[in-house]
Amino acid sequence: HYGLAMQYYCHFTSPIRRYSDLETHRIINELIIKPNKKFDETLMHFNNVIGEICLQVSETEKKAVELERKVDDMKSAEYMQSYIGKIFNGTITSVTSFGIFVMLENTIEGLVHIKNMPDFYTYDEKKNCLIASYTKVVYNIGDRVKVRCIGANKANRQIDFILVSSFK
Repeated sequence: HYGLAMQYYCHFTSPIRRYSDLETHRIINELIIKPNKKFDETLMHFNNVIGEICLQVSETEKKAVELERKVDDMKSAEYMQSYIGKIFNGTITSVTSFGIFVMLENTIEGLVHIKNMPDFYTYDEKKNCLIASYTKVVYNIGDRVKVRCIGANKANRQIDFILVSSFK
């Protein structure tokens, strides 16, 4: 374990909740706690199946995280439907060629699309910022802004803002 400077380390969460922990329990039980006379055969079995088990667990975990994010986005949009037209303070969390993502103080995140921003913007990929052509205003990750919620679509899991002002 890299954090404990130990070569061998195992940590359990809940064997009911996580298949990887359940498999670790099985291996420990069959090889250490209650070893049988077919130790070599049991060890070989686990060596043969552990790779596939690890791949399956990783893929399942990725799917679960993706689904959790989609549900969070859907519920955030549902929540924000009652706040359309309201102004919020937020922080830019991401800058893209098509706009800026802003996280509100209540942790809801939405998009200010460049079509909803005054001026014409150029995306600087190296500096990861949007630069206004006429006013030369630059938007970077971490900048504080005021936004107005102009849309919240639960089905699409999207929240749209327009820029009201910045705190620079």
